[in-house]
Amino acid sequence: MSERAHARRGTLPLLCALLVLSGAAGLVLETVLLRQLALLFGNSALATALVLAAFMGGLAAGSALFGPRSDRTARPLRLYGLLEWGVGLSGAALVWLLGSGRQIFLAPLRLLEPGAGQHAAELTLAFGLVLVPTVLMGGTLPAVSRFVIRDESRLAGSLGLLYGLNTLGASAGVFLAGFILVERFGVSRTAYAAAAVNVLAGCGALLLDRRSAWASTSKVRGIPPGRRREACLLYTSDAADDDRIVEM
Repeated sequence: MSERAHARRGTLPLLCALLVLSGAAGLVLETVLLRQLALLFGNSALATALVLAAFMGGLAAGSALFGPRSDRTARPLRLYGLLEWGVGLSGAALVWLLGSGRQIFLAPLRLLEPGAGQHAAELTLAFGLVLVPTVLMGGTLPAVSRFVIRDESRLAGSLGLLYGLNTLGASAGVFLAGFILVERFGVSRTAYAAAAVNVLAGCGALLLDRRSAWASTSKVRGIPPGRRREACLLYTSDAADDDRIVEM
């Protein structure tokens, strides 16, 4: 086995662990945003609909947006690490804006006349803000799959494994946030801890990128770029459906 292949094989278990952590952090963030927006709007059903719509749309948009970028890059783990950083930092900023910084969020809305127009603007602004971390989340699976999947015959099995690991982490995140973390540490601390996990996952991915020293041509041999993007988008859509089921 070549030194490069050996390094790549040693990287995979660690990358799988990062996917589990990333999935857990993402669903912790979703749980926290549901609580924050329910307090902001005074309506938990409205908050649930907004967060789920933003997560479903953001995951799909992120997969479609970053899929081509993943196909072109020779360092997909670097892209994955940067996306995780973006998720963590934007998620922490959003939680702060809807919590301690709520007055900043509400300031432009006070310029509008109270009524349906102001309420619609409030919903639109919140939806747009929640889209930022979720679009970045949607780009993580294409980036990781670009590194892991080298053979089209293993596309379904490998992508299924990646999706399964991420979903396993997501299930753990929902359980921990719903039954332990928020009750014990509060909403803000729980969210910031989840954001820190995303940032640490990003650091881990960047370290793995340097360790693997992996580079390739713009296309993975034997897998048309569009084929992998379509598969990632399909799995991302299923992941969004899983979020909907969990929150019902």
